[in-house]
Amino acid sequence: MKIKYLLFIIGLLTVVIVPTGFCQDNTQVGLPEGAIARLGKGGINIMRFSPDGTRLAVGTDVGVWVYDVASGKETALFTGHTGQVNALAFSPDGELLASGGFKNRIVQVWELETGRKHTTLKLTDNIYSMAALAFSQDGKKLVGVENLWGIKHWDVNTGRILLDENEGPADDAIVFSQDGNTFASGQDDGKIFLWTDNGQQIAKLKGHSSFFKRDVRGDSLIRQIISDVFKTPPAVISALDLSADGKLLASASLDKTVQMWNIKKRSKLATFKGHKAAVKAVAFSPDAKTLASGDVRKKIKLWDVSSRRERATLTGHTSGIRALVFSPNGDTLVSGSHDGTIRFWNPVTGKEITTFASGHKRSIKSIAFTENDTNLAIAAFNGTIDVWSLKNHRHLKTFADGQSDLTRAIALSSDAKLFACQGKNGTKSIQLWELNKGFELPAPIQKGIYGALAFSPDNKILSGSISRGIRGWDVITGHELFHFDTKHHTAERLVFSPDGKKLAAQFSFKTMVWDLNARDPVLILDVLNARGLAFSPDSDTIAIGGLHEVYLWKLDAAQATIDIKLPYKGGKYYGEFTFSPDRTAFVSAGRDFWDVEIKIWNLETGSELTTFTGHTQDITTLAFSHDGKTLASGSGDGTVLLWDWEKIMIKAKENKGN
Repeated sequence: MKIKYLLFIIGLLTVVIVPTGFCQDNTQVGLPEGAIARLGKGGINIMRFSPDGTRLAVGTDVGVWVYDVASGKETALFTGHTGQVNALAFSPDGELLASGGFKNRIVQVWELETGRKHTTLKLTDNIYSMAALAFSQDGKKLVGVENLWGIKHWDVNTGRILLDENEGPADDAIVFSQDGNTFASGQDDGKIFLWTDNGQQIAKLKGHSSFFKRDVRGDSLIRQIISDVFKTPPAVISALDLSADGKLLASASLDKTVQMWNIKKRSKLATFKGHKAAVKAVAFSPDAKTLASGDVRKKIKLWDVSSRRERATLTGHTSGIRALVFSPNGDTLVSGSHDGTIRFWNPVTGKEITTFASGHKRSIKSIAFTENDTNLAIAAFNGTIDVWSLKNHRHLKTFADGQSDLTRAIALSSDAKLFACQGKNGTKSIQLWELNKGFELPAPIQKGIYGALAFSPDNKILSGSISRGIRGWDVITGHELFHFDTKHHTAERLVFSPDGKKLAAQFSFKTMVWDLNARDPVLILDVLNARGLAFSPDSDTIAIGGLHEVYLWKLDAAQATIDIKLPYKGGKYYGEFTFSPDRTAFVSAGRDFWDVEIKIWNLETGSELTTFTGHTQDITTLAFSHDGKTLASGSGDGTVLLWDWEKIMIKAKENKGN
């Protein structure tokens, strides 16, 4: 490993050490009010090298991470964005970094040496989406393309708007030329356009063939139906790259191909075929002799530009490829993946040099505190488990035996000792592990495609929802304890009551509750567009999210009555709920337009106490520590935020004048 690392350093540009005096504990950077720590780095969206190759900037769902290329160490985390960072640009002298992206109200310009904000640039009101950024050659002007509204030019030093043009592309796939004077955009119907930096269309390329017309490009259901009928994938343009000399354009598509274009002649030079899945990333080497492409099934391919032939296939990532970039001298190809890692490759030999960084996982699915609240287990979308210390907020270990491309269903026991999941790698079996000792339990659980999994409070039962049924097994023996016929499609959520006596299953239009000693459901609660489910700590109330409000149903042996309705004001919440351990407050997580929120409600009065924010993607799971002092929220942004519950409640009461 030392030899590999030495060769890697020799192969890079001459390196200067980045000052790290402004660096902090990155779990504490940019925390919202009431938060204790942020665990995880957020999913990767974009990567860019500084012009001298000494820094690598990584745009994620929570901010911009800056790495020192020589050491691989994090030198900064720039936060303050309200959404994904998927637009990055270094100034030509490498002293400034501009960042923006989807659901961001602003573009921020950072000073690399000091870590301070240089300028904050505002976007068009209520259109929070920056698709691409570029500096002018003299570094005095910044050009941005908003993917719904048009083009802006700013004075970098003053933030003054120099140009505000409403004409331009309405696309996500956009790439600038190296001088920032022109850019290309790719549409969902496969077409490609060339533009000047002031929004004038230069040319239109036929692009990737598609059955879809522009007016149905946003309807995913229609697109999928047509794709299934004609056995052809949609030709959505997913990524673009321009060669450094501006002569060549590469386009990647969901149709599993990469195309290469002559910009001057507006003609297609080649179609590269070989990927077995949608291609989501593409990059030219600086000399334009090599083209790299990455797909959602973990493969990276290197293509020889002159011969139009595949040179190598790079393997090593365990989830889909999200971003590719070459170092400025072309000696290194860098790949970022949904598996959370950034890897460095030799583009000549196709050999992996090193795993440069880790922790950039996308989408948290489940969280659980250990019994004594010393650690937190975090399960990601791909079935990996990361364990963090709650004392010093350090990452302790990763459990990867359950890793797959994408988990269908996933569950952690309440004490973080057991983990169950079903992956999407062809298996129809549920896998079950004892996490502390790291071994798989040989429980003979029935095969099938499961929509949800849940452990009982005493961790002795694992339940799973399958088409038209709910099953439960003894965790140790694997023997089936119950099988309830639901006469419905697969339940989307399963929740045990805290006393372990009831089990609730949620479908789109109703929720069914069983007494585990009976075979027929005790209650069937009809709620339109049901989307959230939680039992109160005393097991006598169940919360169900509807289209416009949360219903809190009071349960008894024979019936359920609506005790409280908590209305949504304007926003549409997606239904992650939990009760405070003392049952005085109710926590709901959702979205108000594009803002991700957590709301706290007073259960005695049904009134809203406070709203707080911090995540940039939908919240997927909520959990209290066993002592009730900490609330943890996991999100699609790939991170978990820890909240000081006592401070939040004190602040909430102050705001209400109590």
